[in-house]
Amino acid sequence: MGRSEALLSGMVGDIAHELRNSLASIAGCAETLFEHDARISAHTRLALLEVIRRQARDLDGLVRELTAGLEPVGDDATRRSA
Repeated sequence: MGRSEALLSGMVGDIAHELRNSLASIAGCAETLFEHDARISAHTRLALLEVIRRQARDLDGLVRELTAGLEPVGDDATRRSA
């Protein structure tokens, strides 16, 4: 494997790790809310919702960083040119 391939592989691995962590947090909090809603205090419910909101914002930021400067592809490009 060449140097550029190794760098790309490492970068993709880092990105995948960030995506998985955020998605696991969101899924875990959502599952807790669905499965145990009746037993969760208002304070805990708000804390779980805040984790979901923060992780969703982190994912949005990551996607924006990854796509910065890229040309739109597919449906997005069609909608923007219409």
